[in-house]
Amino acid sequence: MEAIAATGEEEYRAKAEQAAAQLAAQFPRLQVKIAGSWVWISGDTRPHRAELKAAGLRWAPKKGKWYLKGRPRMGRRPMSWEYIVSKYGLDDAEQVAA
Repeated sequence: MEAIAATGEEEYRAKAEQAAAQLAAQFPRLQVKIAGSWVWISGDTRPHRAELKAAGLRWAPKKGKWYLKGRPRMGRRPMSWEYIVSKYGLDDAEQVAA
């Protein structure tokens, strides 16, 4: 059972890395990060708002960042940015793609 869960998690992570690499190439001036299996974009995003929305990203107003969902969460409790980073870590899209 644990091996199945790990394989699913690895699959979500691989998809997040692929999406992050594509977004980093599409928006080179924005910061693209991966936390767990979610992709987060920050920086001067306002000029790219329509493109980010069209790419399937959503705006997290309390965090001031755009995100692309990875593995679905089980709970509904909101998480602070600090909690997300401490729990899942934060990887730069360019470093992961290399």
